[in-house]
Amino acid sequence: MAVVKAAHWIATEGLVTPSTIWTDSHETVRGCQISRTIWRNNGWRRIEPNPKKRKRPIPDAALWQELDHLLLSNPHIRIEWCRGHDGVAGNEMADTIARAAAFGAISPRAIREPCARDPLQG
Repeated sequence: MAVVKAAHWIATEGLVTPSTIWTDSHETVRGCQISRTIWRNNGWRRIEPNPKKRKRPIPDAALWQELDHLLLSNPHIRIEWCRGHDGVAGNEMADTIARAAAFGAISPRAIREPCARDPLQG
């Protein structure tokens, strides 16, 4: 969900410079870099070798379709992996904000500006 929102923000701001969205989720990176093309070509279904599981729907297919559309429309956006809970400043800040929003300490709408710095630079 956060990657979709970040990609949407980049697209609506009209940014055309190369942009990188960092995430600590291997699943999200793999989905963006490899799986979404396969899923799109398979009608947003997984094709498994096991006949009992064949053509299973993709979990959160609507989110993946939205992200796919955003990334196809904005080819300058890259999705990359960073180690979570390892002192990466941007990742730690995102975790703190997410925890605060989850416990109702802040409104997610209160966060207006994403971190513009490269999180790997600290």
